[in-house]
Amino acid sequence: MYRKRPETTAVVRLSDNAIIGPENENDWRMYQAWLATGNTEEPAEKVERSVPACVPLWAVRVILAERGLLEEANAAIAASDNISLRTIWEYGNTIDRSSPALLALAETLGVTGEIDALFIAADEVRI
Repeated sequence: MYRKRPETTAVVRLSDNAIIGPENENDWRMYQAWLATGNTEEPAEKVERSVPACVPLWAVRVILAERGLLEEANAAIAASDNISLRTIWEYGNTIDRSSPALLALAETLGVTGEIDALFIAADEVRI
């Protein structure tokens, strides 16, 4: 029996916990033959992601844009009388999860309960 691995084509052979991927030619062929006989793998175990303490601001912008919130965030920051917030948003590289400005912005956008999920999503953005 085999179990899928999250975010990869490799599988785990349950008899010995060996990780089997296409680069393991013999084991991979045995796995493919096992599938060909009608067997299916067990689903991958869910991996709980921890919330990163800090993420790149460009990745935050990507996630906000994907969720249709970037224009609203830009407008809220531009309207802010907090010069530090405006400067960091425009020129900063990262944002901390514990930032009071982040919490205020999240409240303005109505996403206070989603900050952890937004940070995890931003941390997963790849270009």
